[in-house]
Amino acid sequence: CTYIEIDQAEKTFPVILSKPSWMWGAEMGANDQGLCIGNEAVWSFFEKPEDKEEKLLGMDFVRLGLERGASAKEAITIITELLEKHGQGGPCSDTDPELTYFNSYIIADKKEAWVLETVGKLWVAEKIESGFRNISNALSIGTKIDLKCADLYDVAKSEGLWDGKTAFNFKKIFGDDGTSYREKLGSQLLKDLTKTKSFTIHDMFSILRNEKAGICMGYSGSFVSTGSQEEFNFAKIFGKPNDCAEGRKKLGHDLLAELTLGNKFCIQNMLKVLRDKDSNICRGRDHSHPTASSQVSVLSPPDSPKPSCHWFTGTPDPSISVYKPFVFTPNVQISHLTVSPVPDPDPAKVQPRFQKAVDRSHPLYKYHKDATCESNPNRNEIISKLRSMEEGCIAEVQAFLDKFESGQPLCEVDELLKDIVETEIKFYK
Repeated sequence: CTYIEIDQAEKTFPVILSKPSWMWGAEMGANDQGLCIGNEAVWSFFEKPEDKEEKLLGMDFVRLGLERGASAKEAITIITELLEKHGQGGPCSDTDPELTYFNSYIIADKKEAWVLETVGKLWVAEKIESGFRNISNALSIGTKIDLKCADLYDVAKSEGLWDGKTAFNFKKIFGDDGTSYREKLGSQLLKDLTKTKSFTIHDMFSILRNEKAGICMGYSGSFVSTGSQEEFNFAKIFGKPNDCAEGRKKLGHDLLAELTLGNKFCIQNMLKVLRDKDSNICRGRDHSHPTASSQVSVLSPPDSPKPSCHWFTGTPDPSISVYKPFVFTPNVQISHLTVSPVPDPDPAKVQPRFQKAVDRSHPLYKYHKDATCESNPNRNEIISKLRSMEEGCIAEVQAFLDKFESGQPLCEVDELLKDIVETEIKFYK
């Protein structure tokens, strides 16, 4: 994994990952079983000095869950068993080695969805029974705890955090007050966009591109490992406790509530949430910590022959990025244009770590940054053309999926993502 080695599994599944280029793990991704996982950093007053020791990172757990899990429930078991055995810890940034945090996860498959939240080796999980759910940079599981670690209550009592009599509220007991602002903003966006009962992929894109909620973050701040440690300090940027996280979560929740009314939430609705800047869900290039990338997964029903489709930007700031489709096939092809270079030696792999800044930008990242920068006189025209390309792509993919029949070969979408990436770069050239 990123810092430590663990026993290999007997079997792993094909995965597609959206990840920081310097680490082994991933922020989000999917596997060919229809399992999707995404994580968020969360903070707790329960943090201890040993959290800086190199263990498994939260993003390592995302990848491990996807590679080894065939379902959401199975992924939870895999992640929590590894968490209890190895723990979580170590620098979570290659530009700020002092940055550490715990992790919250949304884990979904074709049948069910869960939120898993962790503090050290402690964990709880909530099954999402209906409606929608969002997470941000704060613990969000309260009294509805469907799964938990065996020693959760004992630790809470021994630390003097719980009297054993009142209702056990995980986020109140272990949370860092005031950190779910971003989660609230995202919720508000979702609520607004689901009121029409016709939530589409375009709405989802708009949420992922929202800068004011902190969901979308632009290039400013050198997210890729090119900035100095002084230039990037997560705790300084967001504050700790993070008052902004509460509002983002609230607005995100409200957006989802609005857009899911009538149970007609679609990919356009999701994009609207993820592109929402008023809620700070989407952070643009002028933000000190821009949204690095974005993913939307549309999972087919369990009894449907249609393949699931996963949409990735592969570039920062969803409000000016293109969501590109990916479908798992037996002979799928991925473009080299979205693969980051690996320096030799790699400052993230040698001890002492992170002693030198390196440029890990992949070609698509570089072309996108140059083409959409404020100084480019053709910027608005380029962004408009890219959005039109995205709209056309969504329509074509949806038409393909609508007509898809059982037993139909998937060879025609082997290079779907590759083709769209290469088409996007042609716009930039």
